[in-house]
Amino acid sequence: QHVKDTLDKDEAEILTGEEKGRILGQEVGDIIEVNAPYDPTDHLAVGFSFIWKDSKNVNHNIVITSLNDTSVYFTYDGSARSYSRANFRQNYGVESATVIQNAIDSANYGDTILLREGRYNFYWGSLKLKAGINLVGEGADKTKIIRNNGTYTGILSVINAPDVTIKGITFSGNPSLNAYPRTAISAQTSRNLLIEDCVFTGFGGINAGAIRVGWVSGAYPGYQDVDYNVTIK
Repeated sequence: QHVKDTLDKDEAEILTGEEKGRILGQEVGDIIEVNAPYDPTDHLAVGFSFIWKDSKNVNHNIVITSLNDTSVYFTYDGSARSYSRANFRQNYGVESATVIQNAIDSANYGDTILLREGRYNFYWGSLKLKAGINLVGEGADKTKIIRNNGTYTGILSVINAPDVTIKGITFSGNPSLNAYPRTAISAQTSRNLLIEDCVFTGFGGINAGAIRVGWVSGAYPGYQDVDYNVTIK
């Protein structure tokens, strides 16, 4: 029997202390905690410096020399450069999606991925949830996932993954950085999906919105997308 068949409306409430790892007094699996990775591009200021490691694991020294509303001026190993703020973040920011996806991939049915308070920057990455996995933040005012590039790629997909809870997270498209993904959460053939106490901002476009459930297309005759018991509150 699936765990969610026996849980009440507060099924995603995370308890602490001796009850940690239990939901409404019922043992449902492990809690896998994730902390927001430190991203130096969240702390831009004149004189700020940090070490950036490239794809070959070579370290480079970056020092911010000047800033305005649209551009970042800096030295890269002593050489003067400039980027738009959006491009600077995309080049030197730290991808949070990889960290969260690794936790999801390591989880088993009934486990909860607990995103600790912080800002989780998504540049090119996105998430794919598995059946029976709960993705829970510490509250929409504390746990925030922000798309920080111009891709139309959504943030999270729930495909062929029943019995999933998503709770207590802010999802932001951050349109000020030309990042306007069409959806935050896209669900297909995923029964017993609960989305609770989440905030959505900066999503839209043709055939899109913050949450998209199901898919009907004449291009796939005979294809049936069934999403039973989807709750958004």
